[in-house]
Amino acid sequence: MLRVTGLNRKVIAYMALVALGGVAITFAGSISLYMVLLNRPWEFRLVDYIAITLSCACGMILAAGAAASLTRKIVSPVSAIALAARRISDGDLTARAIIDDASLDEVGDMVQDFNQMAQRLERLATETRQWNAAIAHELRTPLTILRGQLQGAADGVYTLD
Repeated sequence: MLRVTGLNRKVIAYMALVALGGVAITFAGSISLYMVLLNRPWEFRLVDYIAITLSCACGMILAAGAAASLTRKIVSPVSAIALAARRISDGDLTARAIIDDASLDEVGDMVQDFNQMAQRLERLATETRQWNAAIAHELRTPLTILRGQLQGAADGVYTLD
C-alpha cells in the first residue's frame, strides 16, 4: 500500500497541478478558438459547466494514478536503501537493499551501487577481523617466549647477565 506522505504527497500534488494546468490551458484554448472561429463570445450553459467539471475530475484522477505509479517506483527502492542503511549502521553488515522492479534505470543503478558498497564494507570488516587475529597470533608467540624467559629468570632458572 502506498502511503501518501513525504515525497509521495509532493509528487501527487505536482501532478495534480500539472493536470489542472493542462485543463486550464485546454479550456482557455478552446474558448479562444471558439471566439476566433465563430467570432462571438463563449456562452456558458449547464452542459459547459458539467464538461469542465468532468474534464477536471478526469485529469485529477489520471494525474493521481500516474503520480502514485511513479512514486511507487521511486520511493520503494529509496525506502529499501534507507532500511538497509539503518541496519548497517546498527552493525548488521549483511543487510542489502532489495527491489522488485528496477524499471527506472537510475534507481536500479543506485540500489546496485549501494549493495556493492555494503558488500565491500562487509568484506573490509571481515578482512580487518582476520588481520587482527593474525597479528595477535604473530605477536602472542614472541611475547609468550619472552614472558617464559622472564619468569625463568625470576625463578632463578636463567642467570641474568
